Amino acid sequence: MKERVALLSAGMMLAAVTTMATTINFTEVEGYSAGQLTANSDWGGHTAFTVDPTGSGTVALDGSQNFKKAFYKTGLASNESYRVGMKFSFNRSTNSVTFNNPSVASAEFTEIAGTGGKRIALQLQRMKYNASTNPDSKKFRLGGVINSGAANYFPNSGTFDESVLGFDDASDNVSDDLWMEMLLVRGATETNWNATYILSNLTDTVQLMSYETGEFDTSSAFFTDDLYAVLGNVNFESDSQTSNRVVEQFMFDIGAVPPPPPVSIDTHFTLAEGYVAGNLGANADWGGHGADFQVNPTNTGIVLLSSSEQFKKAINQIPLTSNEVYSVGIEFAFTRMATNTISQQDVISVEFKETTTTANDSGRTSMQLQRFNNDSYRLAMVDQSGGGSSFPKSGIFQEGDLGFDTNETVSVSDDLWLGFTMTRGSSELLWTGVGVISNLTEGTEVVTHPVSFTTSSDLFNDGSLYAMFGCLNYESVSFTSNRVVDRFVATAGTSPAVAEQPMLVEFSAEQGYVPGDVVGQLGYWGGHAGENLVDGTTNYLVLSSSASDNFRQATYTYPLSTTNSQLEVGGTFRFNCATNATPNQNSMMIFALKDGISTGDDNMRVVLNRATTNAPIFQLGFNENSGGFSFTNSANLTGADLGFGPGDDLSDELKMSLIVYPGTETNNWSALVVLSNLTTGVEVDRLSVPAGEIIVSESWNSAPALYGNINSGWLESQTLTSNRQVESFYLAIRNFESAYAEWAAANGVGGMDEDFDEDGLNNLGEYGLGGDPKDPDDTGIKFTAINGGDFEFIHAMLADPESGIEYIVEVNDMGNLVLGGWTNTGITVTSGALDSEFDMVTNSIPMSGSQEFIRLRINEL
Repeated sequence: MKERVALLSAGMMLAAVTTMATTINFTEVEGYSAGQLTANSDWGGHTAFTVDPTGSGTVALDGSQNFKKAFYKTGLASNESYRVGMKFSFNRSTNSVTFNNPSVASAEFTEIAGTGGKRIALQLQRMKYNASTNPDSKKFRLGGVINSGAANYFPNSGTFDESVLGFDDASDNVSDDLWMEMLLVRGATETNWNATYILSNLTDTVQLMSYETGEFDTSSAFFTDDLYAVLGNVNFESDSQTSNRVVEQFMFDIGAVPPPPPVSIDTHFTLAEGYVAGNLGANADWGGHGADFQVNPTNTGIVLLSSSEQFKKAINQIPLTSNEVYSVGIEFAFTRMATNTISQQDVISVEFKETTTTANDSGRTSMQLQRFNNDSYRLAMVDQSGGGSSFPKSGIFQEGDLGFDTNETVSVSDDLWLGFTMTRGSSELLWTGVGVISNLTEGTEVVTHPVSFTTSSDLFNDGSLYAMFGCLNYESVSFTSNRVVDRFVATAGTSPAVAEQPMLVEFSAEQGYVPGDVVGQLGYWGGHAGENLVDGTTNYLVLSSSASDNFRQATYTYPLSTTNSQLEVGGTFRFNCATNATPNQNSMMIFALKDGISTGDDNMRVVLNRATTNAPIFQLGFNENSGGFSFTNSANLTGADLGFGPGDDLSDELKMSLIVYPGTETNNWSALVVLSNLTTGVEVDRLSVPAGEIIVSESWNSAPALYGNINSGWLESQTLTSNRQVESFYLAIRNFESAYAEWAAANGVGGMDEDFDEDGLNNLGEYGLGGDPKDPDDTGIKFTAINGGDFEFIHAMLADPESGIEYIVEVNDMGNLVLGGWTNTGITVTSGALDSEFDMVTNSIPMSGSQEFIRLRINEL
């Protein structure tokens, strides 16, 4: 492989003492005096441990007796978790170790204030080896001894080479400063306890091992007893061929169960790391396709991907247990053969999976480097974690970006990096990620590929994922060879804090936006990458004109609950308009609501269309494909309505809004779209779509959320527009402010005082009397009058007490309507049900003998 000029950090985190713990350094300041540890306050157990308070203060673990322990006599009351840890170092001999798994040092819990009793122990164990016959087998491991339950349990980690403890060669017999810690989590009952063992090298500031024991049982007494923290050494120094076992610091605490520590994996597959030549799966912590991944531990150590089978994967079986952010990456190189007849073949991939098997491809999310015709490349995400599949792809880059010599039939790439980081969403619908391909030899980033995707509820609720790398296609299909992985990195941790997601987006630096592709920014944007760009100088979102595909989309992943009465999406924008030719397509600005966050989801949208004439004629439109497909356009608008004038090809500042009123059935949704000129302060046009004219799919009717979307529609070259700038984008959720508003939305009409059908009865009257506001022949339930001893005036009244209106019958006996004199005194009112929606109200009016007028007033409360 070529020489590296850039290194990528795996972000390893060190298991360190927390400020909540009781920490002891055995110094004079803390009251410790030289001599036996048990002679100091709060300590009991074996008297062989001696305190040296000079310098920093240490405890020496004596070598004359095995099973030596000293316990801290303050019991830890029953709680959810217990932690015990120690900072220590030791010397080791290179002589043969003949004893099986001798312990160098241990940190433990016991249930009684003594050296015996039930215990749960963590040990650093040295493995048996013979210096003459097996000189390379100088290994250690973390081992547990648990005899707190019905049977003894001896969990242990995989082995690791002594070099990670600071022993550089055969002549170096002094370890680095080490940290060993056990997190013991109390079960809901005595049968389901578990523990995590952690080992770190404090000198190198790296976590070497995080190992989970799995579930085990304790006795009922152990489950309820206080526990005592213990430090010790189990074996003679002569057994383990060690000496100078020194403890510098001791820590313990109790508390609620803390989040699992971030996990970090960073390996070059070398002998020093414990890798042996041959099948990668035969090495500790690895699984996957048997012999398809071959380790060559000579030189730097590499893994060679076989050419004999497709869908090859190797899985690191250490789970990434912190579940907000997951990252995986590989350093690699490969050889390519020139060809012009290749179709979308996977060269190499990094992936996450919720299981440790390779049996199928469900439940995985991967980032692939793909090769296709004319020696071009791109990144492609393959998401099969959400029940379906999605394949968002990056922009295209050329083979020269990867270091290939384009003049050669066969060429070797530069040292490359393929990484994938994904962030867990607030639900299974809202995951985001970013892939990156870098040229390490040149020190350049080739492509960044941000994505948004949906997972299954199972993957969303998993506490851990597994990282892997693989190759999808045969080398003979992708015309590649010598695919070599030099380094593998995987981490998990918590996500960085971000500002609260705004419902009004202004694409400004104050909101955290940076110049460049909006997709992937702040974790809120998905859609077509590289085609909707934030302009940092103007705080605009510029809809690109250079893409080869139309209908370019950016989706804002703020979910709007469909149980609300009104959902609104819209934005402010400007654009330039050419007048010297006839456009061949019309949709040039769109705001929409979608039922998902991918680029192909169903939507409802407000559209500004440009007519296919050489004059600047426009139309406001409503389009939807949420169930079927329909579109409704308004009357023509002139360029002057939008601010265009002679010699002026830049529009005024415009605002376009879509208000959707979700129904309870598939056929009773309705919508309102509005276009306003903010520069002149004039509403240019509006278009109502009443219930019955939108048929949504069943999935929309039960959808938990919809998402806001910006869509540039047809290419600028097709619409003869340019510089389409979205200045702001907003989402709104609200309930109906009144029962009338809900009725008006369902019928697609406006205010109470308006008379949509021009029949002489305003919208409020139509509402109050059950009329059809869009049919001039239907003014609702008719008035009736009966002339008897009293005059009876009968009218309909909404039966709903929350209707928000009142009905008042008034009479005027002055004989002249101009002079007023309306009153409702002396009128007897009775009512009875007409149907489930209306009552009929009878108003009995005494006859006075003079000319009288009668009227019905309907008022908003």
